[in-house]
Amino acid sequence: MDVYLLLGSNKGNRFKNITSAIKYLKEVEQLKILECSSLYETPPEGVREIQPNYLNMALKCKTNLTPYELLEVIESIEKKLGRKNKGKKASRTIDIDILIFGDTVLETKKLKIPHPQIVERGFVIHLLYELSPDLTHPESKLTVRDLLMKDGKGSPSLYIKKEELSSAIF
Repeated sequence: MDVYLLLGSNKGNRFKNITSAIKYLKEVEQLKILECSSLYETPPEGVREIQPNYLNMALKCKTNLTPYELLEVIESIEKKLGRKNKGKKASRTIDIDILIFGDTVLETKKLKIPHPQIVERGFVIHLLYELSPDLTHPESKLTVRDLLMKDGKGSPSLYIKKEELSSAIF
């Protein structure tokens, strides 16, 4: 199953936090990272307090884990990297979100797939576009290309190009 993950960090050494999360994800036997987006710097959204900017990137992966098994893996990695405030809008060392999990549509108290804020956060659409412009959003049935054309929010700030990241990470 193809799965798309969003990684973000705005606390501590943001780049190291993201690369550490990738290192841990690479250790998961049932998960293979196929491709990464570029790394972007984005302002925090939907928060009341002043916070540092995030570094964000998306990963395209293959997995035979269930969505809940993948969530357990993600939460374990977040905990290893010092995340304590899951679900709150506070600064965080690492945040890993499941954006899209194949054509799965799931809404429970614990997990929502596709991620409900894909369309609201323009930068996420840009990251997905880098990886798979023809990927179809399982609920809206629009491609990422179509969502990007509707977005109109402009591009996030490039931090490190995908090509430079790939050689450093993979």
